[in-house]
Amino acid sequence: MTEQSKPQNEISEELRLLRKIDQKVEAIDEQMANMKKTAAVHGAVAGGISGGIVAAGLSFAKIKLGL
Repeated sequence: MTEQSKPQNEISEELRLLRKIDQKVEAIDEQMANMKKTAAVHGAVAGGISGGIVAAGLSFAKIKLGL
């Protein structure tokens, strides 16, 4: 069936459903952007903490070895 032979109410229903899908996709895109930001912050924090632990471990080893 072509667009021109469909009744107007069918076209309206299809457009309504497409708009609903579009809204859901936009919401998912927004959530993904927020997750990416959160993941970047958590990664930076984890990197900083692990770097501090390694530095403390090296300092402790130097003290124990008398270097």
